[in-house]
Amino acid sequence: MSKALYTEADLRALAPGSVVRLGPGDLVTPAAMDVVHERGLRLDRGQSLGAPGHATKRDCLWHKMLAEPGKYLVEVRGGEAVVWLLDEQGPVAYGRDRLENHS
Repeated sequence: MSKALYTEADLRALAPGSVVRLGPGDLVTPAAMDVVHERGLRLDRGQSLGAPGHATKRDCLWHKMLAEPGKYLVEVRGGEAVVWLLDEQGPVAYGRDRLENHS
């Protein structure tokens, strides 16, 4: 599913835990972002952090954030961090990382 604008209704129609692959320039309304958090959806713009347990300094989410100035929203739940980059158009999925990647 890729379209220019994702609304609350679009994302409520998905099963909990679904992954939404966003295309370049796709926007997500603030109400839709609330649904993302409520239903445990994942917005993906194609960035990958590598395989669990095999993170390197290069693909570590925290090193990536520290190398790219910006405003970030971080949600931590059950040993997993989900990060959103806050840009002019609203939050954009930035990356995910798990505690076991940093043992």
